[in-house]
Amino acid sequence: MKFDVSLLSETSSPADGDMGPLKVRFASHTPGHSVHMAYVNILGDTGTHFNGGSNGSLAYCSSDGTSCSSIHRMVAGDREGTARILLSAKNLPPIIFDVKITAGTPASHAQREAREQAAMEKQRIEQEKKDQNLSAAQREEQDRYDRAAAGNPDRSAEGGFIDPELRARMMSEGWEDSVRNAPNWTHTLRVSVASPQGEVGANLGRGIATVVNNSGAMAVSTFNITVRILGDTGTTFTGGGTEITVPYDTESRRAVLPDLIAGANPGVATLDFSTDRLKGSVKHFIVVKESAEQQALKAELEEQAKEQVAEEEKRIVDEKAEEKRVADEKAEEKRIADEKAEQERIAAEKAEEKRIADEKAEQERIAAEKAEEKRIADEKAEQERIAAEKAEEKRIADEKAARTVTQVQVLSGDKQSAVAGTDFAEPLKVKAVNNAGGVVEGAKVTFKITGDTGTSFPGGDKSMTGTVAADGTVTSLKLVAGDKPGTATIHITTDQGATATAELTVTAKKTDPTWENGQVHIGFTSTDPQRGNDVKLKVLRQGADTVELQAGKGGFFEPKTDGQAYQVVISETAWPGGDLIVPGSVYFTTDDQGRPVIDQDASQLPEGLTLDRVEGTNQFTFHWHGAK
Repeated sequence: MKFDVSLLSETSSPADGDMGPLKVRFASHTPGHSVHMAYVNILGDTGTHFNGGSNGSLAYCSSDGTSCSSIHRMVAGDREGTARILLSAKNLPPIIFDVKITAGTPASHAQREAREQAAMEKQRIEQEKKDQNLSAAQREEQDRYDRAAAGNPDRSAEGGFIDPELRARMMSEGWEDSVRNAPNWTHTLRVSVASPQGEVGANLGRGIATVVNNSGAMAVSTFNITVRILGDTGTTFTGGGTEITVPYDTESRRAVLPDLIAGANPGVATLDFSTDRLKGSVKHFIVVKESAEQQALKAELEEQAKEQVAEEEKRIVDEKAEEKRVADEKAEEKRIADEKAEQERIAAEKAEEKRIADEKAEQERIAAEKAEEKRIADEKAEQERIAAEKAEEKRIADEKAARTVTQVQVLSGDKQSAVAGTDFAEPLKVKAVNNAGGVVEGAKVTFKITGDTGTSFPGGDKSMTGTVAADGTVTSLKLVAGDKPGTATIHITTDQGATATAELTVTAKKTDPTWENGQVHIGFTSTDPQRGNDVKLKVLRQGADTVELQAGKGGFFEPKTDGQAYQVVISETAWPGGDLIVPGSVYFTTDDQGRPVIDQDASQLPEGLTLDRVEGTNQFTFHWHGAK
């Protein structure tokens, strides 16, 4: 079968506009063939849809199959662009139309919904006003139509007649001529049909009309009854007509209509009965239902539409891919052409240079030498370019490395000891450096104290974060020894992953009984900026016990208090037996209770070494700050 298909609806619409039902016309090239039903899908990203929000709608066609109309109205989307309409009909390839959605004032989904609700509310109010103005007969008539539209047509118990007592429809002026000299009589037109509903194409049987007066007697006058079939179901009388006038048979006292044939489009058909003697008309409603064939065709069309939509969407994707491929090919062709033109330009320049050189050259040898010189120069330039690229890459890598902390060096404060409940002599000081040993200013360094000694920063904090200064160093807050003797480990980390650790020793508090044993506690710390904790302290005297402590350590010592000096020596751990400075001296004496203590006034310590005492205790700590 071959059809010419044309779009009857508008081919463009402002954004968010009501476009009405989609309408198309089929012109068959094959006599006797027509389209009875179609399915419509809306594709694209403009947001265009049918009322109700769906992208698909069934379309019924006229009885002659020349035109089809969707059962839902189209609503233009809120985005400018092209909406693609895909029409699916049995035994036909997919039919495609494009509808342009032009610029307008797009509304949001909420705005559209609000507008639709407002329209529905307005329609409801208008319907209420209309219902208030309707007569009881008109309301009854509307109710019967609504029931028919819902698929429940009325049949009265009295021979199929519709409400014989509806006097409001009697057109109370009576007959146009006086019947039996009784102008006050009223007459009622009664109508019925054999079948109030049926499938499309079904024979619904004949219709019957009678006229009775208010006494119940049937009219005996001669008059005509006209019946018109209204609506778009395509329902006709036998023979194809939609309007017929039949005489009222005074003998049988009724008018008999030809058989009714249900149309091709499901819906409600209205039969409008009127006479040439009564004013007004009586309406009867019949329901045209989908046939099993139509239902099967509908299901078949929906399935066909799904397949064709999938194929069309794939075709659109393939079409876009092909357009991209063609564009890429053109771009590549242009690139090759440009490259070739550039090569030809360069070649022309070189040829011109060579021609000039050849003209100026006195001999082929000179020309060859110049060409060789040029080749060597080009090679050298390429080597220089490559070297410059490598140098730039190295510079970038070096800059990156310079900003990356790879090592944290503990400069001072490690290996200290302090009596429980007292401050350590020095804070921790570290240096953050990169691979080249350079400082990384601005990096974040976190000090976190672990262990069960209770050691903390001021306020009880177990961690703190500092920022690397311009000299590459970060110094922690003061460290406070906890109440429990033992080792506290400080984990030092940077925001770039480099780590280090330091250890602090918390020693137990010593009380008077230790003094009574003639002992003092001596601790040793170092903040030497060059050597850190790689130094040791010696306190020695001939004929007496010797104290030797590594930086960060401490211990008990029983000195002689005879007024003779002890020698104090600082040496570097890495230089066994190598003293750093000229020794100083320290004197031990007794307090007023006869307990050994260091006489700080009499002692003469070397420069760079200081001495602290925990007030009221026998605990003394030497602090080495480095040689001047």
